[in-house]
Amino acid sequence: MITNRGKVKAMKSGFLAALFVLAASSVSHAGPLGVTTVVPYPDIATGFLTTTYRATTNVFTVNGWALSLDKGTGTKQNITTNFSLTATIDNNGNLVTGAGAVNQLVIGTAATPLLKSLSILGMAYSYNPVGTSVFEFLFASPTGTYTTDGPPSTYSATLPIDVMLNIGNGFANSFLADWSNSGGTGDVRSAVEGSPEPSALLLTLVGGAGLAWFRRRNRLALQHC
Repeated sequence: MITNRGKVKAMKSGFLAALFVLAASSVSHAGPLGVTTVVPYPDIATGFLTTTYRATTNVFTVNGWALSLDKGTGTKQNITTNFSLTATIDNNGNLVTGAGAVNQLVIGTAATPLLKSLSILGMAYSYNPVGTSVFEFLFASPTGTYTTDGPPSTYSATLPIDVMLNIGNGFANSFLADWSNSGGTGDVRSAVEGSPEPSALLLTLVGGAGLAWFRRRNRLALQHC
């Protein structure tokens, strides 16, 4: 026969497991754009990136390779395919959207992309005069085979795509003249903007309240044993 004490212990374990899964589903994320958390997997690693900016047209381009896909299983999958990012950034370093602006992300081929987005949510950069400067982009409504091929390699079609790029040397913290560099690297993950989603926050609060209630009940049960 299962005692009250056993029931309490089992239910506490269940709540702890649920909270652990919730916490593990996102990781802290520090970047110039201010996105607080990202989904850790899947993660596409990029490399051999060439970054170019044309001041007269405000066109910012990054071309290179998407090298590997990390599904969180301990072994990275070699994908070695095209990586292309285009953004319209004015001479003051501000992202331009609307008519005439071109902002897009394509990983893979144009005909059958692994990930693609034509809708940008934001851009920010962090200049480092003695090292690698960081550019971060947030793209909405991703499409492509990596949004439909099933877990664990699926990118959510409803979560933004966060592209964090370490562009290497060559950027002088100015968009008043043309510049370019090479040798950049980066990561592409799904992003969770700002605070936890209401459902996740509610689960956390309910779980915390439930654990507190079960601890109190457990103490009372032990007092009457």
